[in-house]
Amino acid sequence: MTLARLAYFVRRTAQSLRQSLMVQTVAISTIAIAMLVLGAFLLLLKNLDQMADRWAAEARLVAFLSEDAGPSQLALAAQEAARWPEVESVGTLTRAEALASFRKALGHDAALLDGVDPALVPASLTLRLHPGARGPEAMNALAARLGTLPGLGAVEKLDHGQDLVARFRDLQGFLELAGGILAALVAFAVIFIISNTVRLTLYARQEELAIMQLVGATDAFIRAPVYLEGAFQGGTGAIASLAGLRILYSIALKGEPVVRFGQIEFPLDFLSGWAVVGLVAGAATVGVLAGHLASGRFLRGHA
Repeated sequence: MTLARLAYFVRRTAQSLRQSLMVQTVAISTIAIAMLVLGAFLLLLKNLDQMADRWAAEARLVAFLSEDAGPSQLALAAQEAARWPEVESVGTLTRAEALASFRKALGHDAALLDGVDPALVPASLTLRLHPGARGPEAMNALAARLGTLPGLGAVEKLDHGQDLVARFRDLQGFLELAGGILAALVAFAVIFIISNTVRLTLYARQEELAIMQLVGATDAFIRAPVYLEGAFQGGTGAIASLAGLRILYSIALKGEPVVRFGQIEFPLDFLSGWAVVGLVAGAATVGVLAGHLASGRFLRGHA
Protein backbone atom coordinates (compact mmCIF):
# COMPACT_ATOMS: atom_id res chain seq x y z
CA MET A 1 0.00 0.00 0.00
CA THR A 2 1.44 3.38 -1.06
CA LEU A 3 1.48 6.42 1.19
CA ALA A 4 -0.79 8.26 -1.25
CA ARG A 5 -3.39 5.53 -1.04
CA LEU A 6 -3.14 5.39 2.75
CA ALA A 7 -3.57 9.17 2.91
CA TYR A 8 -6.69 8.86 0.75
CA PHE A 9 -8.16 6.22 3.05
CA VAL A 10 -7.50 8.42 6.10
CA ARG A 11 -9.10 11.45 4.41
CA ARG A 12 -12.08 9.38 3.32
CA THR A 13 -12.52 8.04 6.87
CA ALA A 14 -12.28 11.53 8.40
CA GLN A 15 -14.83 12.83 5.90
CA SER A 16 -17.21 9.99 6.72
CA LEU A 17 -16.86 10.70 10.45
CA ARG A 18 -17.60 14.40 9.94
CA GLN A 19 -20.63 13.72 7.77
CA SER A 20 -22.26 11.57 10.46
CA LEU A 21 -20.87 13.25 13.56
CA MET A 22 -23.98 12.76 15.70
CA VAL A 23 -24.29 9.08 14.82
CA GLN A 24 -20.57 8.56 15.46
CA THR A 25 -20.79 10.32 18.84
CA VAL A 26 -23.70 8.16 19.95
CA ALA A 27 -21.94 4.99 18.77
CA ILE A 28 -18.64 5.83 20.49
CA SER A 29 -20.44 6.83 23.71
CA THR A 30 -22.35 3.54 23.76
CA ILE A 31 -19.15 1.59 23.15
CA ALA A 32 -17.44 3.55 25.95
CA ILE A 33 -20.17 2.63 28.42
CA ALA A 34 -19.94 -1.06 27.50
CA MET A 35 -16.14 -0.99 27.74
CA LEU A 36 -16.35 0.86 31.07
CA VAL A 37 -18.29 -2.05 32.57
CA LEU A 38 -15.73 -4.53 31.23
CA GLY A 39 -12.80 -2.41 32.44
CA ALA A 40 -14.29 -2.11 35.92
CA PHE A 41 -14.73 -5.87 36.05
CA LEU A 42 -11.11 -6.46 34.99
CA LEU A 43 -9.96 -3.96 37.61
CA LEU A 44 -11.90 -5.83 40.29
CA LEU A 45 -10.40 -9.16 39.17
CA LYS A 46 -6.87 -7.77 39.18
CA ASN A 47 -7.11 -6.44 42.72
CA LEU A 48 -8.90 -9.52 44.07
CA ASP A 49 -6.06 -11.62 42.70
CA GLN A 50 -3.50 -9.36 44.38
CA MET A 51 -5.41 -9.47 47.65
CA ALA A 52 -5.56 -13.27 47.60
CA ASP A 53 -1.82 -13.46 46.89
CA ARG A 54 -1.03 -10.99 49.66
CA TRP A 55 -3.28 -12.78 52.13
CA ALA A 56 -1.64 -16.09 51.26
CA ALA A 57 1.79 -14.49 51.70
CA GLU A 58 0.75 -13.25 55.13
CA ALA A 59 -0.55 -16.69 56.14
CA ARG A 60 0.65 -17.73 59.56
CA LEU A 61 0.01 -20.49 62.02
CA VAL A 62 -1.13 -19.06 65.34
CA ALA A 63 -1.45 -21.22 68.43
CA PHE A 64 -3.23 -19.76 71.46
CA LEU A 65 -2.12 -21.37 74.70
CA SER A 66 -4.41 -22.32 77.56
CA GLU A 67 -4.16 -20.89 81.07
CA ASP A 68 -1.86 -23.60 82.43
CA ALA A 69 0.82 -23.06 79.76
CA GLY A 70 3.61 -20.92 81.18
CA PRO A 71 6.44 -18.88 79.61
CA SER A 72 8.82 -21.86 79.70
CA GLN A 73 6.44 -23.97 77.62
CA LEU A 74 6.04 -21.13 75.16
CA ALA A 75 9.82 -20.68 74.79
CA LEU A 76 10.38 -24.43 74.38
CA ALA A 77 7.73 -24.67 71.68
CA ALA A 78 9.22 -21.69 69.84
CA GLN A 79 12.72 -23.23 69.85
CA GLU A 80 11.44 -26.53 68.51
CA ALA A 81 9.25 -24.98 65.79
CA ALA A 82 12.13 -22.78 64.61
CA ARG A 83 14.00 -25.95 63.56
CA TRP A 84 11.30 -27.04 61.11
CA PRO A 85 12.30 -26.49 57.45
CA GLU A 86 8.83 -25.15 56.60
CA VAL A 87 9.10 -22.35 59.16
CA GLU A 88 10.54 -19.00 58.10
CA SER A 89 10.33 -17.33 61.49
CA VAL A 90 8.76 -17.81 64.91
CA GLY A 91 7.19 -15.14 67.08
CA THR A 92 5.90 -15.35 70.62
CA LEU A 93 3.48 -13.14 72.49
CA THR A 94 3.16 -13.38 76.27
CA ARG A 95 -0.08 -12.56 78.03
CA ALA A 96 1.15 -9.09 78.98
CA GLU A 97 2.36 -8.41 75.44
CA ALA A 98 -0.93 -9.65 74.01
CA LEU A 99 -2.87 -7.28 76.26
CA ALA A 100 -0.61 -4.37 75.24
CA SER A 101 -1.14 -5.22 71.58
CA PHE A 102 -4.88 -5.34 72.12
CA ARG A 103 -4.76 -1.90 73.75
CA LYS A 104 -2.84 -0.52 70.78
CA ALA A 105 -5.35 -1.97 68.33
CA LEU A 106 -8.25 -0.35 70.22
CA GLY A 107 -6.62 3.07 70.00
CA HIS A 108 -8.84 5.69 71.66
CA ASP A 109 -10.98 2.93 73.17
CA ALA A 110 -8.04 1.34 75.02
CA ALA A 111 -9.55 2.50 78.32
CA LEU A 112 -12.08 -0.32 77.95
CA LEU A 113 -9.30 -2.71 78.98
CA ASP A 114 -8.47 -0.91 82.22
CA GLY A 115 -8.54 -3.39 85.07
CA VAL A 116 -8.40 -6.45 82.80
CA ASP A 117 -6.17 -9.15 84.26
CA PRO A 118 -3.42 -10.14 81.74
CA ALA A 119 -4.01 -13.75 82.79
CA LEU A 120 -7.33 -13.58 80.93
CA VAL A 121 -5.53 -12.93 77.63
CA PRO A 122 -3.91 -16.05 76.12
CA ALA A 123 -0.27 -16.18 75.14
CA SER A 124 0.39 -17.19 71.56
CA LEU A 125 2.96 -18.69 69.24
CA THR A 126 3.06 -17.48 65.62
CA LEU A 127 4.80 -19.32 62.79
CA ARG A 128 5.53 -17.50 59.54
CA LEU A 129 5.98 -20.08 56.80
CA HIS A 130 8.04 -20.36 53.64
CA PRO A 131 5.99 -19.92 50.41
CA GLY A 132 5.99 -23.65 49.65
CA ALA A 133 4.34 -24.43 52.98
CA ARG A 134 1.45 -21.95 52.73
CA GLY A 135 -1.02 -24.25 51.01
CA PRO A 136 -4.04 -25.55 52.94
CA GLU A 137 -2.80 -29.16 53.14
CA ALA A 138 0.71 -28.21 54.25
CA MET A 139 -0.60 -25.80 56.85
CA ASN A 140 -3.08 -28.30 58.25
CA ALA A 141 -0.27 -30.83 58.61
CA LEU A 142 1.89 -28.26 60.39
CA ALA A 143 -1.02 -27.32 62.63
CA ALA A 144 -1.38 -30.93 63.74
CA ARG A 145 2.37 -31.17 64.27
CA LEU A 146 2.38 -27.99 66.32
CA GLY A 147 -0.18 -29.48 68.69
CA THR A 148 2.17 -32.36 69.51
CA LEU A 149 5.19 -30.29 70.50
CA PRO A 150 6.69 -31.40 73.85
CA GLY A 151 5.87 -29.03 76.66
CA LEU A 152 2.99 -27.55 74.68
CA GLY A 153 0.16 -29.82 75.55
CA ALA A 154 -2.48 -27.13 75.67
CA VAL A 155 -3.07 -25.57 72.27
CA GLU A 156 -6.55 -24.12 72.48
CA LYS A 157 -6.99 -22.75 68.97
CA LEU A 158 -5.19 -22.85 65.66
CA ASP A 159 -5.84 -20.14 63.10
CA HIS A 160 -4.08 -20.15 59.75
CA GLY A 161 -6.51 -18.09 57.63
CA GLN A 162 -6.52 -20.50 54.70
CA ASP A 163 -10.31 -20.75 54.69
CA LEU A 164 -10.47 -17.09 53.74
CA VAL A 165 -7.81 -17.55 51.04
CA ALA A 166 -9.79 -20.49 49.64
CA ARG A 167 -12.92 -18.35 49.54
CA PHE A 168 -10.99 -15.63 47.76
CA ARG A 169 -9.83 -18.16 45.16
CA ASP A 170 -13.33 -19.56 44.69
CA LEU A 171 -14.72 -16.05 44.21
CA GLN A 172 -11.90 -15.26 41.82
CA GLY A 173 -12.62 -18.36 39.73
CA PHE A 174 -16.31 -17.47 39.52
CA LEU A 175 -15.53 -13.88 38.56
CA GLU A 176 -13.06 -15.01 35.88
CA LEU A 177 -15.80 -17.13 34.31
CA ALA A 178 -18.28 -14.26 34.57
CA GLY A 179 -15.64 -11.91 33.15
CA GLY A 180 -15.16 -14.13 30.12
CA ILE A 181 -18.89 -14.15 29.48
CA LEU A 182 -19.04 -10.37 29.98
CA ALA A 183 -16.14 -9.84 27.56
CA ALA A 184 -17.94 -11.90 24.92
CA LEU A 185 -21.16 -9.93 25.43
CA VAL A 186 -19.29 -6.62 25.19
CA ALA A 187 -17.56 -7.79 22.00
CA PHE A 188 -20.92 -8.71 20.45
CA ALA A 189 -22.36 -5.35 21.54
CA VAL A 190 -19.44 -3.47 19.98
CA ILE A 191 -19.77 -5.46 16.75
CA PHE A 192 -23.50 -4.73 16.64
CA ILE A 193 -23.05 -1.00 17.28
CA ILE A 194 -20.19 -0.48 14.83
CA SER A 195 -21.64 -2.67 12.08
CA ASN A 196 -24.91 -0.75 12.17
CA THR A 197 -23.12 2.60 12.17
CA VAL A 198 -20.95 1.51 9.24
CA ARG A 199 -23.99 0.23 7.39
CA LEU A 200 -25.67 3.63 7.73
CA THR A 201 -22.53 5.29 6.36
CA LEU A 202 -22.38 2.91 3.41
CA TYR A 203 -26.03 3.42 2.53
CA ALA A 204 -25.50 7.17 2.62
CA ARG A 205 -22.65 6.70 0.11
CA GLN A 206 -24.21 3.99 -2.03
CA GLU A 207 -24.35 6.11 -5.20
CA GLU A 208 -20.70 7.10 -4.80
CA LEU A 209 -19.73 3.49 -4.13
CA ALA A 210 -21.68 2.27 -7.17
CA ILE A 211 -19.72 4.68 -9.38
CA MET A 212 -16.45 3.53 -7.80
CA GLN A 213 -17.35 -0.07 -8.62
CA LEU A 214 -18.18 0.88 -12.21
CA VAL A 215 -14.75 2.42 -12.71
CA GLY A 216 -13.03 -0.66 -11.32
CA ALA A 217 -12.58 -0.07 -7.58
CA THR A 218 -11.99 -3.35 -5.80
CA ASP A 219 -13.87 -4.47 -2.71
CA ALA A 220 -10.66 -4.09 -0.69
CA PHE A 221 -10.32 -0.46 -1.83
CA ILE A 222 -13.90 0.28 -0.80
CA ARG A 223 -13.55 -1.56 2.50
CA ALA A 224 -10.30 0.05 3.67
CA PRO A 225 -11.91 3.30 4.96
CA VAL A 226 -14.60 1.18 6.61
CA TYR A 227 -11.94 -0.75 8.51
CA LEU A 228 -10.35 2.50 9.66
CA GLU A 229 -13.74 3.83 10.75
CA GLY A 230 -14.49 0.69 12.75
CA ALA A 231 -11.04 0.75 14.37
CA PHE A 232 -11.48 4.43 15.24
CA GLN A 233 -14.87 3.86 16.84
CA GLY A 234 -13.72 0.86 18.86
CA GLY A 235 -10.39 2.37 19.91
CA THR A 236 -11.84 5.78 20.79
CA GLY A 237 -14.64 4.17 22.80
CA ALA A 238 -12.08 2.10 24.73
CA ILE A 239 -9.87 5.12 25.43
CA ALA A 240 -12.87 7.12 26.66
CA SER A 241 -13.97 4.26 28.91
CA LEU A 242 -10.49 3.86 30.43
CA ALA A 243 -10.24 7.60 31.06
CA GLY A 244 -13.61 7.50 32.82
CA LEU A 245 -12.60 4.42 34.80
CA ARG A 246 -9.40 6.10 35.93
CA ILE A 247 -11.33 9.15 37.15
CA LEU A 248 -13.86 7.00 39.02
CA TYR A 249 -11.03 4.92 40.51
CA SER A 250 -9.29 8.04 41.83
CA ILE A 251 -12.53 9.44 43.26
CA ALA A 252 -13.48 6.16 44.96
CA LEU A 253 -10.08 5.74 46.64
CA LYS A 254 -9.78 9.43 47.61
CA GLY A 255 -6.04 9.42 47.01
CA GLU A 256 -5.31 6.37 49.21
CA PRO A 257 -5.01 3.24 47.03
CA VAL A 258 -5.07 0.75 49.90
CA VAL A 259 -7.60 -1.44 51.70
CA ARG A 260 -7.02 -2.61 55.26
CA PHE A 261 -8.23 -5.81 56.88
CA GLY A 262 -7.09 -5.95 60.46
CA GLN A 263 -3.36 -5.29 60.49
CA ILE A 264 -2.84 -6.28 56.86
CA GLU A 265 -2.78 -3.63 54.15
CA PHE A 266 -3.75 -4.52 50.60
CA PRO A 267 -2.43 -2.02 48.04
CA LEU A 268 -4.76 -1.47 45.10
CA ASP A 269 -3.54 -0.89 41.56
CA PHE A 270 -5.09 0.40 38.37
CA LEU A 271 -4.95 -1.72 35.24
CA SER A 272 -1.42 -2.28 33.98
CA GLY A 273 -0.11 -0.55 30.88
CA TRP A 274 -0.28 -3.80 28.95
CA ALA A 275 -3.90 -4.32 29.97
CA VAL A 276 -4.78 -0.79 28.82
CA VAL A 277 -3.04 -1.33 25.48
CA GLY A 278 -4.74 -4.71 25.14
CA LEU A 279 -8.21 -3.27 25.75
CA VAL A 280 -7.71 -0.46 23.23
CA ALA A 281 -6.16 -2.77 20.63
CA GLY A 282 -8.85 -5.39 21.23
CA ALA A 283 -11.66 -2.87 20.82
CA ALA A 284 -10.06 -1.52 17.64
CA THR A 285 -9.70 -5.06 16.26
CA VAL A 286 -13.33 -5.82 17.05
CA GLY A 287 -14.18 -2.58 15.24
CA VAL A 288 -12.31 -3.75 12.15
CA LEU A 289 -14.18 -7.07 12.31
CA ALA A 290 -17.50 -5.25 12.59
CA GLY A 291 -16.59 -3.07 9.60
CA HIS A 292 -15.66 -6.16 7.61
CA LEU A 293 -18.96 -7.87 8.37
CA ALA A 294 -21.05 -4.79 7.61
CA SER A 295 -19.24 -3.92 4.38
CA GLY A 296 -19.32 -7.53 3.22
CA ARG A 297 -23.08 -7.67 3.61
CA PHE A 298 -23.47 -4.32 1.84
CA LEU A 299 -21.23 -5.25 -1.09
CA ARG A 300 -22.96 -8.60 -1.57
CA GLY A 301 -26.29 -6.80 -1.73
CA HIS A 302 -24.98 -4.34 -4.33
CA ALA A 303 -22.89 -6.67 -6.44
